[in-house]
Amino acid sequence: MNWIQRLALFGLMSTVSRAWAQAPSNPAPQPGLPAPADLPAGTGLPPVTGVPHMTGQAVDASTGFVLVSAVILLLLIVGIGVKLYDRKQKRDQEAAALQARISDALMSDPMLSRLPITATVRLPLWNGKPVMVEVTGTAPRAGLRQAAVDLALREALRTGKTCRIVDRVSVDPAMLRHAA
Repeated sequence: MNWIQRLALFGLMSTVSRAWAQAPSNPAPQPGLPAPADLPAGTGLPPVTGVPHMTGQAVDASTGFVLVSAVILLLLIVGIGVKLYDRKQKRDQEAAALQARISDALMSDPMLSRLPITATVRLPLWNGKPVMVEVTGTAPRAGLRQAAVDLALREALRTGKTCRIVDRVSVDPAMLRHAA
């Protein structure tokens, strides 16, 4: 259960408990009907005759307030959920754009374009945290590995945000023999 669902459940439960506390424990006797204490034992309620037909039951102010509060609370929760979903979608689009820019830079470099090196970008939901760029793949020499990581770092820093590079590029000298 995430925090939005917990907040909704808490708000709903507190609204219900307030409404429950305001409900009368013993309803007032209606005119024309005997109170349950006035009836003989074992007879139950008498048949209802001569009672005026009620067209609708009046809702008191506290019940209306609770209902309006519940509707406002639900609308607020839905609005917050939509806002968070929209923010997540925007961050995912920004991450895809940055990942494409880093991949284009890796492909345009003549020394790195033939290497199986990829970058994966993860943007946090909140702005205060750094962008995480994970560079993975294999390079034949340590110098090419460092060049790929530096290129990814330069492209990530062009966005103006702080970033963190996770270097998962391994050096495999056997790649030189396979390329020849």
